[in-house]
Amino acid sequence: MYRCGALIVKGSSSPKQLVPSLTAAAALVRDVLYVPLAPLSVEEPLTDLASRINRIYFTLSCIKPNLDLRVILPPTTPPATPTTFPLSNTLDALLSPETDFNAISGLPEYSNISIRTDEHLQSIFKTISPLPPGPDATPLATPTTITPHSDVALGGTFDSIHIGHLLLLTTAALIATKRVLVGIADGPLLAKKVLGELIKPIDYRIRKVESILRDVKCGLELEVVPITDVFGPAGWDSGLNCLVVTPETLKGGDAINKEREEKVCESGFL
Repeated sequence: MYRCGALIVKGSSSPKQLVPSLTAAAALVRDVLYVPLAPLSVEEPLTDLASRINRIYFTLSCIKPNLDLRVILPPTTPPATPTTFPLSNTLDALLSPETDFNAISGLPEYSNISIRTDEHLQSIFKTISPLPPGPDATPLATPTTITPHSDVALGGTFDSIHIGHLLLLTTAALIATKRVLVGIADGPLLAKKVLGELIKPIDYRIRKVESILRDVKCGLELEVVPITDVFGPAGWDSGLNCLVVTPETLKGGDAINKEREEKVCESGFL
C-alpha cells in the first residue's frame, strides 16, 4: 500500500467509470489521495465542475471516508506555458485505469509526480470490485448556479479533517478567483465543544487547512487565521464578497450578514 498517491481520471468521470477507479485507488493508498481535474472545456460552467467534485467526494465517502482526498482544481487562469505546481505531500504512485498515461491530456504538471507504468497496478484496477453505497446514501446537492467571487470567506473548527471539511474548502477554492480567508475557531469558541480539551492546537489546524487549500487550487491568496468570536474578519473585512456556509452554519452566516450591515454597510453576503 502507498502512503500518498494521485488518481488520474479523464473525461466527465461518470459514476460507471469513477466508482471502480476510486475504489481501487482507496485500496492502494493509505493516507492522502489526490485527484487532479482537467477542465472538460474552457467554457465548462462552475456548476458542472462542482457537480463533478461533489460526485468524487460523495463516492469516496461511501468507500473510505477517513482518507484525505484532495481534488485539485484547474487554475483560474491557465498558464501560457507548462507550469510546475508543488504538492504538500510527496507522491508514491500515480494511479490510473488507463494503460497509456499519454492518452490523458489537459492536466497541469506537478513537480513531485513521477509517472509510473506498473502492470500490477493495472491488474488491480481491472479486478477490484467497487463497494456499493450505503442504503441511505444520497448524492450531495449542487446549487443550480455558481458565481465566481474574488474574495471568499468561511469558518469552522477544522479539527479532525473529514470529507465534509474537504468539500467545504474545495468549494470555497472553486468559487474564489483571488483570495480565500478561513477563520479557525479558538479560545472561547471551543469552550462548549464536547471534549474540547482534545481539539488539536490552533497552529496545527491552521497548517492543515493551508496545506489543503494550496494543493486544491494554486495561485490563491490564503489567509487562515484564528478567531475567538463568531464573526472574525468576515464581520468587518470590506474586501470580502462571498461567505461559504453549510446548512449547519447557516444561522451563523445570517448573524455575520447583520454584523456587516452595521460595520461595512453591506448585505447579501451569503
